[in-house]
Amino acid sequence: MQKTEKVTNKKHELILYAGMILTGLIFFFLLGEKGPVLYPDSETYLELQSAQGVMPVYPALLKLLLLLFHENGYLIALVIIQGILSFLCTFDFALFIKKQFSLQKVGTYVIFLLALLLYTIDFPGSVSSHAVLTEALAYPVFYLYMKFLLRFWLEGKWRDLGYNLLITLILSLIRSQLQLLWAVSAFFLFCFLTKSFFIQKEKRIKGYFYFPVLLAALVILMAGGVKLTGVFAGGMNQMMYGSEVKADHQSSYALWNRISYTMDAEDEALFSSPEDKKKFLLVYQALEQAGYRYEYRPHSLWSWEHVATVACRSEFVTAEALQPYYENMGFNETERKEAVSADIARMGMVLLKAHWNRYLYFSLILMIQGILCTVFIQKEAFYLLCHIVAFTLYLVAGIGAFICIKNRKCNTKAGSMMLIVLGTALLMNGITNLVFMGLQRYLYYVFGIFYVSLFLVGREIIYSLSGKKGEAENEAEK
Repeated sequence: MQKTEKVTNKKHELILYAGMILTGLIFFFLLGEKGPVLYPDSETYLELQSAQGVMPVYPALLKLLLLLFHENGYLIALVIIQGILSFLCTFDFALFIKKQFSLQKVGTYVIFLLALLLYTIDFPGSVSSHAVLTEALAYPVFYLYMKFLLRFWLEGKWRDLGYNLLITLILSLIRSQLQLLWAVSAFFLFCFLTKSFFIQKEKRIKGYFYFPVLLAALVILMAGGVKLTGVFAGGMNQMMYGSEVKADHQSSYALWNRISYTMDAEDEALFSSPEDKKKFLLVYQALEQAGYRYEYRPHSLWSWEHVATVACRSEFVTAEALQPYYENMGFNETERKEAVSADIARMGMVLLKAHWNRYLYFSLILMIQGILCTVFIQKEAFYLLCHIVAFTLYLVAGIGAFICIKNRKCNTKAGSMMLIVLGTALLMNGITNLVFMGLQRYLYYVFGIFYVSLFLVGREIIYSLSGKKGEAENEAEK
């Protein structure tokens, strides 16, 4: 009898895996645009040259594929590799959830389908694995990041934290913005250690020393992670481009692209040097003419789009405005870029001291929009409704998580997972919009896993209320 049950279970698993593989093949290779999809940013990677803010992993992959498949086939090979990677990471994540929550066939398949939502940012036009963008690699690898973070929290195995930090390094080398994940991992490590600390009540007396030391260690982890990323990126760039590696001024421009939005003509008085006053006026006039200042934003829910547009374009307008100034001084292109970077770093800090409140205000506007695009769509025709739905989803998810944790009939893992996903979404949204700008594709990472977690929370609550945990799914199996 037991042997028959084992054979039956094995058949059910094979059917499940076959269904997931077939669905993955159809989803990643037959839906939407069939070949590589190019975007304006794609040109930066296809040039295969060192560029500001571009981390080395994606150009290295393109170079390797170009060497193997030549000009006519390397982008097709890229799409195939990205599709396979996306399927494998999603499949692996679904099996991880299956094991953690003892899911049956139907439940696992539903989890797999929900996890595929991550790749639908341009759907039905195309699946994101077809894009010639770093997100096509970063999205699937992010599932590995979350898998190890969740398993570390749920099972407390330190090796999973090590795997999580290794994946963080890989993601940081794929996209520069994802260096923020060092902060996300450090935050949850702080929460995990604090939770463990307070469970052991006899150690509470040492709390005065515990928190300062722990916070210092976590700051070192974040700074060390960013430094490690820089070391690896520098080494890979040196191998790929030799000694002619362009200087990376991304950190200077990241601040400038946002703080320049807040300037006024009167800010000329903030600068003491006549040369700095002259440079400021050149830049101010160029940004004013382009309409790239806060006074030109629409006073509506779509004002974030103006902020984000300026954050993408301000550096180019600034560099163009200062170009004649340095050309008259006889600077070559490299010297001019270095000088402009130094100028905006200096002027940016002066403006930040004067307009930090505006900087935070417009960051908040971006964060509100960011909360929307992490879990829901953006449609101008009913944009207010989109906000209401998104915030309702967050509220329902948060309440559901606490119910799962407090209700003894529920699997508390579902509640913990939901809180970790919400925390990750909010941290990524906050840091991204405080330092960069929250374009939707920068914040889409938790889209699929949010609905996976919501499904698990809802499942636990329904089963606890019915008193028939697992039976509803077993009926569906039959």
